[in-house]
Amino acid sequence: MSPRKIYIGIFFCLLCLLLGSAAAKQDSITQGIDLQPIIDRAEENSTIVLKSGVYLGPVVITKPLTIGGNGRAIIDGQKKGTVITIKANGVRLKDLKVMNTGDRHDLIDAAVSLIDSSNCEISSIRTENCLFGINLQNSHNNIIKGNHITSKPYELGLRGDAIWVWWSDSNIFTGNKIMNARDFVVWYSMGNIIEKNVGINCRYSLHFMFSDVNYVRNNHYENNSVGIYNMYSNGIVIENNTIVRSMGATGIGIGLKEASETIVKNNRILYSSRGIGVDQSPFEPDTYNYFINNEIIFNNEGISFITDRTRINNIFEGNIFKWNIQDVTVSGTRGLSKGFWKNNYWDKYEGFDRNKDGVGDSAHKYYIYADQLWMNNPALQFFRGSVVMSFLDFLQRLAPFSEPEFALKDDAPLFKPVEYKWKDEETIRQRLNERIVASKLLLERRGKKGEIPFASECARDSTKCGR
Repeated sequence: MSPRKIYIGIFFCLLCLLLGSAAAKQDSITQGIDLQPIIDRAEENSTIVLKSGVYLGPVVITKPLTIGGNGRAIIDGQKKGTVITIKANGVRLKDLKVMNTGDRHDLIDAAVSLIDSSNCEISSIRTENCLFGINLQNSHNNIIKGNHITSKPYELGLRGDAIWVWWSDSNIFTGNKIMNARDFVVWYSMGNIIEKNVGINCRYSLHFMFSDVNYVRNNHYENNSVGIYNMYSNGIVIENNTIVRSMGATGIGIGLKEASETIVKNNRILYSSRGIGVDQSPFEPDTYNYFINNEIIFNNEGISFITDRTRINNIFEGNIFKWNIQDVTVSGTRGLSKGFWKNNYWDKYEGFDRNKDGVGDSAHKYYIYADQLWMNNPALQFFRGSVVMSFLDFLQRLAPFSEPEFALKDDAPLFKPVEYKWKDEETIRQRLNERIVASKLLLERRGKKGEIPFASECARDSTKCGR
């Protein structure tokens, strides 16, 4: 036999051995390991390090444990409800892939559920084919960090929520990436910090309902129906976020619905149907909302007052309005000049700065011409931005055939877009701190007796959170 044939035979033998070994390894992984007995055998406060492979769920954790997988362990829920349910304090999950929840919205089939649990940490979890991502119910003082969350490949309204927070206070949600899910929703929860997260291709990137005193900062939201929506919640601080392309008929970058004492500061809102939407806000008497130093650029509508019952106590200072089709609109009625407008930059300002102090010599008066047709008649919105509407608007400005609608007056408009110093910030922050104190009293009335610190305190002093 020639040496060439010998080498070829050896090569095929080695190849068969390699393929057989890989197949055997794949069979062992596919077979799976039941994870619940491993958890049951573990002692309290011990650490379980899962090797590469598939571990079968669902599982329930009822004691403090740390479970890590070095990014190579997979926990498969086999489409049987929630994959990992935590009913204990001090549980830590990290570096795991969690897949295959059930399909029940009413049962909130989630990758990870925390029920009556505190001082837990869920970090570096990747979800796949999970209806809901991470679910918190009556769970406080937890950290949800660095997770990659998606939902099942359903239509938008049929997906589950990436993060679902119910009656849970003083949690920190940071560094999470959410894609192709439905909402990040916070119900009846206070004192949470939501920062440095990314939300892409969702419905509501972040939605508050009846949740006072929460902090939203340094997040990036893109290609969602709504960026941040605050409904029936007071004392929310929204600052340093970037919101891009909140499009569609309901598209809003930042929205307020019957919300009071909200601070909206240093945000960038771009390429959206409506940059900021205000609906009957502020709602409580003798309260205010503050819109300070935001960049509102390339939107169809910069600020949209969704109803005429919006109170006047909205303060707009130091904002930048550039290249919006309409800077300010109202739906269905006249009387748009609601709120206090001061030191905003308007690219449509027609004036001078002869003394070079950075402030226009005359007030910026904003009128609405032909566009009031579609504002007062929703059926005509089909023609908004059309050639016909643009031509009518041009004629209305050139030779008005009806009285234009007065929108607003900024007595001291900025002549150039610069960073604005908010002079009243310290006073307003103090008022917010007073609301925090009142909210802590509410926590006591919930039966928690004040032992659970706010997430803002955790961020400043980790010893207050038991870490």
